[in-house]
Amino acid sequence: MMKVQKVDIGLAKEPTGNRAGASGSRPTGNKPMEKRSSSGWRVVAVLFVVLFFIFGAGYLTTGVFFPPLIKEFRWSRTRVSLLASILSAAQGLGGPVAGLLLDRVPARFVMAVGAALAGCAMILAGCAHSLGPLLIAYLMLGVGLSASTLIPGSLVVASWFVEGRGLAMGIAMAGTTVGAMTMTNVASYLVSNFGWRAGYLVLGVPMLAVIVPLILFGVPSAPRSKDVSGADAATGPSSTETSGLDMKDAIRSRSFRMLMLLQFCFGMVAGAVVFHLVVYLIGLGYPAATAALILSVMFGLNALGKLSMGLIADRLTPRVACTINYLITGLGLLFLTEARHPGAVAVFVLTFGPTFAASLVLIPMITVNSLGMRCYGSVTGWLSLASTLAVAIGPLVAGRSFDVFRSYTPALLLFAAVCVIASASAFSCLPLEVELARAQAYRLRAT
Repeated sequence: MMKVQKVDIGLAKEPTGNRAGASGSRPTGNKPMEKRSSSGWRVVAVLFVVLFFIFGAGYLTTGVFFPPLIKEFRWSRTRVSLLASILSAAQGLGGPVAGLLLDRVPARFVMAVGAALAGCAMILAGCAHSLGPLLIAYLMLGVGLSASTLIPGSLVVASWFVEGRGLAMGIAMAGTTVGAMTMTNVASYLVSNFGWRAGYLVLGVPMLAVIVPLILFGVPSAPRSKDVSGADAATGPSSTETSGLDMKDAIRSRSFRMLMLLQFCFGMVAGAVVFHLVVYLIGLGYPAATAALILSVMFGLNALGKLSMGLIADRLTPRVACTINYLITGLGLLFLTEARHPGAVAVFVLTFGPTFAASLVLIPMITVNSLGMRCYGSVTGWLSLASTLAVAIGPLVAGRSFDVFRSYTPALLLFAAVCVIASASAFSCLPLEVELARAQAYRLRAT
């Protein structure tokens, strides 16, 4: 009979946000900031810059290039939309592969290759003269994004931080939203003044010339034990958190299923609202510039929301923080159904804005708390696939709602219900100690 680790079910308690799933004595959580190692925070700063440039310029500027491509090549909307579709598909399908590599290869090497691939893709797109090379470029870009942004970024932060992980994750992941606000404007300026080819080239060259070296020299292969915030200087993160569940046990666990559902709900709601908000507001009579400003403010508030939800997760637990987060998100969608009134739009922006993408901070933390770090890369890769597929489905649901009912209200009510499901899914995740005990019980029954 195979030997298994003994786990005391009676002593299993959900870890606090400061412990992040670690065993042992609980940190006090009030250490002065100057006593924490600066190494981890330097890594966080590097990740912020990486996500700012790669995700902000590589993913979130896609729509800026659609109008000039349609004008030059006389493509239909459906044809040019293939670029966004292949980008999303490549990013989603590349997630499990990137996660598998991250469990076997130091993160900085995977990230550097992904950043180089993304930079080359942007340059190839700028040199394209037909749809074929552009499709290849966006395929490369999707794979590069999987290998260099959200999945490895969350893994690196989780490896470097135990105490203060929520704050660190919030700062790093805010790079995506700040990048969205900044790089879309940069891309629009470049396209308007120098043409779409120059836009691709100017956005792609820094990925190769700046970001790849920054990753190689700014993201160490692994934190030294004395540099891990909140961990014992001699031992580093707890063995329980570092080992966690193996992949077979993780897939069988309740927390994995709940996390997959949570990621799907997140992708469906975020994708639908981001893609349809501007056209929805314009249809209600808002000027196009005002609708675009509302979307921009929403992105700005989300950067603050990632930080605040990370702090809440540190004080409470990521599971509780995520539960609260999606109840607020759903409330915001209810106000959006009354968007003909400016006051309702204001409440929507103040509730939905800070919370709709806070999952980029909270879900990685729940994953560590519930499944550990042993197969974090592979687990996160599969979770990212769920969200990517949902991002493709959500806008279709919203568009179909408008085509059938001549209104977005049925879709918004559906998405509000989806937020309730997301909240319940987050609350249903179990602490790592409980999942380890359940896995042990399953193996005992199997033998």
